[in-house]
Amino acid sequence: MWVSAILPIQINNQISNVCLNNNLDIKLSERFFKFPLHISLKRTFYTDDYLRVKDDLKTILHNQTITINNLKPIINSNMIWLEFENNNKIIEIHKEIDKLLLDKYNIPIDEFDRIYYPHVTIFRDDDIQKLNNMYSRIKDLIIKEDVLIDTYAMGTNLDNNEFYKI
Repeated sequence: MWVSAILPIQINNQISNVCLNNNLDIKLSERFFKFPLHISLKRTFYTDDYLRVKDDLKTILHNQTITINNLKPIINSNMIWLEFENNNKIIEIHKEIDKLLLDKYNIPIDEFDRIYYPHVTIFRDDDIQKLNNMYSRIKDLIIKEDVLIDTYAMGTNLDNNEFYKI
């Protein structure tokens, strides 16, 4: 199961258009654009209690709003992601989800969740030269204004577009 905060459609489209147009000849995988751009709130985990977990996550996320700003691309290892400012609320929500899943469902907090760094992944590839080429093209893709996030999604399968919106 996974749970994420979804970027607003206009920001999603703005970022996607720039990235995909610049990727025509580089040909990095575009898998992160097949689903709305998002901030993962918990590493993918397994549960037999999907419906109960879903209801508990809906309770946590219902009416939650997050404002982020100064989104800008960076290279981190074999990824290009968008980092941003004003992520304290996201970290609070992440910790609340971790606590719920550990305390109620005995779902462990793994390394990703212990060193949680909110971001939006846009490209991942082991070809660092291709990543550097893409980064040089999109490094000025900076969204300074406030971005209000009030939509969340969760699902059970990362390989398709089926998900439940909150």
